[in-house]
Parts: sequence; structure tokens; C-alpha cells
Amino acid sequence: MRVWLNGRRVTRALDRSRPTQWTASLSPTHGLRYGVNRLRIRVVEPDAGRHVTLRRRFVVRRDRHLAAAGWDTARVDFPEPDAPTTATNSPGRGRNETCSGTVRPSDS
Repeated sequence: MRVWLNGRRVTRALDRSRPTQWTASLSPTHGLRYGVNRLRIRVVEPDAGRHVTLRRRFVVRRDRHLAAAGWDTARVDFPEPDAPTTATNSPGRGRNETCSGTVRPSDS
């Protein structure tokens, strides 16, 4: 099964905890917008080679809130260095960048 919202693929946003009933909580991050939204669902039966495409339209009124915090991002924790970090490229490559600062690990 594949799902698109306003032309953007949102299949990964589906909650598949129940095998016969899948749900999704969609936000502007997934492409939800005010006005008419178009949801397209394609169900494929690979053994028989059959497929069905369902198209549904729904409206989000302008007096409703559309909150979005963005996609979940991978979090990388770096160890804290003993001294400030400094990196310099060789001058023969045409650039010379220096970065300095302290990296602190998160509490979790």
C-alpha cells in the first residue's frame, strides 16, 4: 500500500499496528494545507497483479489551526573534547576554514 497527500508520498506516516486498519496523523509537514487536500491510496495485490487506487478530497477550513514541528531528525551526540576544536584545511586547496568551540553532550 502506498499513500500520497497532495502529490507527496506519506506512506511512512501510517500507523500499521493493526493489520486490517491503518491510520495516519498528517500535518503540514506531510503536505497538508488549507483548502482542498487530495489523498490518493494505492493498494496492490502482488500475487494476482491487481491494484486499486482510491482518491479522496477533503477540506481544511481556514479557521482551523495547522500545527507542524517538522520531520523527526536523527540526533547525534558527540563527546566533549578536552580543548576547543580547531580544523584548518591546507592552503593549497584554495580555502582555509577555522572552526572553534566546545561541544557538550546531551543529558539523555
